[in-house]
Amino acid sequence: MKKKYLLKCESFQVYEGNMWFVSGNFLCRRNIKTGEINIESYIIPQYGVEGGFLCTLTGRYENRMICIPEQADRLIDYDIKTKERRVFFLDNAQSDISIKFRSSCFINDKFYIMPESAHKIMVYDPKFGEIDYLSDWFSILLKDSEKNIDNKENIFSLSRQIDNKIYFSTTFSNVLCCFDPKNNNVDYIHVGPADYKYQLFYYLDGIFYLVDNSKMRIVRWSQNEGIIGEKEGISFETILTEELEEREAEYRFFDAFNLGKVIILPACFANESLMIDTQTNQVKICDQLSKVHGCCFADTNESNEAIITSIIDNNLFFVNDNLNVNKVDLELSEDVEKVGDMCWFDILPAEKKRVTKNLWSESQEATLGIFIKNTIL
Repeated sequence: MKKKYLLKCESFQVYEGNMWFVSGNFLCRRNIKTGEINIESYIIPQYGVEGGFLCTLTGRYENRMICIPEQADRLIDYDIKTKERRVFFLDNAQSDISIKFRSSCFINDKFYIMPESAHKIMVYDPKFGEIDYLSDWFSILLKDSEKNIDNKENIFSLSRQIDNKIYFSTTFSNVLCCFDPKNNNVDYIHVGPADYKYQLFYYLDGIFYLVDNSKMRIVRWSQNEGIIGEKEGISFETILTEELEEREAEYRFFDAFNLGKVIILPACFANESLMIDTQTNQVKICDQLSKVHGCCFADTNESNEAIITSIIDNNLFFVNDNLNVNKVDLELSEDVEKVGDMCWFDILPAEKKRVTKNLWSESQEATLGIFIKNTIL
């Protein structure tokens, strides 16, 4: 029987019959029809940071997959047709455990790569291969904030494109930021009292639904009317494990999606997923997603199913309009193909071990099975 190894997936791109994603420092593809998973290529060779959060795949330009840096110090633009790899090192960026960027939006032929812990917006022009940085807005935000956030991590939420502007919330305050790529200007909108802070927001039919993970409330806000409703007293209980740090407990909900007029908040570190009926404004536990945890990203496919990635359980969840859930394991066979020039491969979930040193291999002839056997402690 072939041995299986579990992969991690955060964000992804669906293109030409495959779901493309990054696991560790591998670019992988999952055939949508057959479910078969293969390794396409390495993303970063001989990397010096242990872990599975080096890069994530948040954008595509023609045949090119845009892998943005999380703990890594570089952006990778990989062409799946020509196998050409473009590498762009970030200015003044170190290889560390902070997640620098986590989402991107494509507007007017440019990728706006939005921060989570970084103090700047990165602008990537894939046509001309140019990178620029926007940081003046952060200095203004610092002056507007009563809290010292210079050395904090995870200070911004996932970004969302609404029309031709990009919105992102601040996890340390009540500020909702609105970035306009046309003039590189950021507007800072205070939503609610000073002790509110939003780890997550979702936008549907002109209304922002802002989720305050720490205060356990959901705020409805519109640009024309301001705050139009609040919901408190909701169960935001967390799954606490020995490895879970206190700061991660605020990641009760990290992303959201909608099925019609219902917004779903799949559980990340929360104990239960929630659903918001935007017509009645009722919030209740989503029993259909009771087995779903560790959710980082949610998107829809061509069949209008929601695809949820779980970074804890190494699964994908496909959710249809009737809230029927299909769970899929992300597994790779040990003899799927050669892995020369690869390095980090996440073996922790499969082997139940904690690796304390970095793994890599440069042999063009090394199979995946031999590679793992030679490097496992």
